Amino acid sequence: MMVPSKMKLDDQQDLTVRRALIYWDERWDWECPSLFGLSHEQYGIVVRSWPGKSDTHLLAASAALRELLYGASALHDCEAVRAVLGADKASVVTLLETLMGELDKRASCM
Repeated sequence: MMVPSKMKLDDQQDLTVRRALIYWDERWDWECPSLFGLSHEQYGIVVRSWPGKSDTHLLAASAALRELLYGASALHDCEAVRAVLGADKASVVTLLETLMGELDKRASCM
């Protein structure tokens, strides 16, 4: 299901999400389907088709950023975040909040 949205990411935000998606695609392991709520095949479709506006795109993007910032394998060092994602940690946190807000909005419309 896709709910109309006014959410628009700028080019830098799209690139940040793409980098996070690729990061996890290259490190996929047995735990990732539980963390992301998607099979590796489903996740790969999102990676190859980003940016997208489906709920699956939004789920994968928010999970990728969440795990990089707060998961067991999180990048705690600000320089590591910048090296992997090409953006400062504060901007990535704000981006994650935007994506999560959109997920919440979509969930409330169901």
